[in-house]
Amino acid sequence: MTCYLFRLILACIYLQKFHGFKRFKKTKNRLYKETVQNKVISPVVGRFLCFIERLFDIIKTNGKRGCLRLKGSSHLAIGGAAGLGVALYLHTDPLTTASLIGIGSVAGLAPDLDVNGKLSNRITISKKWLILFFAAAGLLLIGYSYFTLSGFTQPAGFVIGLCLMLLPRLFIKQRTMLFVTGAALAYAAWYTDIFWLLLLSIFIIVSSFLAHRSLTHSIIGTACFAAIAWHFEQSVQLEGSFLAGTLAYASHLVADMKIWPVNKKGVKWFQPLFNKEF
Repeated sequence: MTCYLFRLILACIYLQKFHGFKRFKKTKNRLYKETVQNKVISPVVGRFLCFIERLFDIIKTNGKRGCLRLKGSSHLAIGGAAGLGVALYLHTDPLTTASLIGIGSVAGLAPDLDVNGKLSNRITISKKWLILFFAAAGLLLIGYSYFTLSGFTQPAGFVIGLCLMLLPRLFIKQRTMLFVTGAALAYAAWYTDIFWLLLLSIFIIVSSFLAHRSLTHSIIGTACFAAIAWHFEQSVQLEGSFLAGTLAYASHLVADMKIWPVNKKGVKWFQPLFNKEF
């Protein structure tokens, strides 16, 4: 162990003295080859030093914050870890554990429904299909007008058909599809009489109109999602789903706070009462 630490320290001194911790790659940088081939450090330690150097280089670039950004996959992993923590706390069986991890992963992405992120793109139908539907309807209307209509109604049919083919490309965005998805879930909730699904559909519909990091990134948004998780647990009788969903949702907001060097902006926990970022 002492020899291993000595080699690691020696490698750090060598890198700092001759190369100032510049990035190096296994196949392209002579320094990496020298240190590994001469057994100063092992390949594993070399890759570890690369990672540490790259991390600090990104964070310290020009002294700016936010050079490294948490992606959706990071929030998914943090939410999944929250679900796993709840499962371990409650000593659940393997099937329930897997379910809580899944719930936590989804809840960890839920605050970003107000932006075109992983979750919003997964749960919504692609806007291309709706555009294609309107284009097909417009083409059929043009054909119907040409072969069936006459007089003033024929050119009117042509104009409406062309509008159906062209205008949706300008006005239909992925946020529009998020609203459509929420409306479809609302209808499904009304038809099946599932209250938590109705609350979720309202959450999705409202999110489609919000700016990024607005109400979904606040205590109000957290409380609303907690209510959805509580009714979900009461409906499906899955122990721990309320805790997993709420903690995973809150973990997203904590990860987005300005206290972390990777974030340029913070979270306005108490909006709309006041807009101080934390």
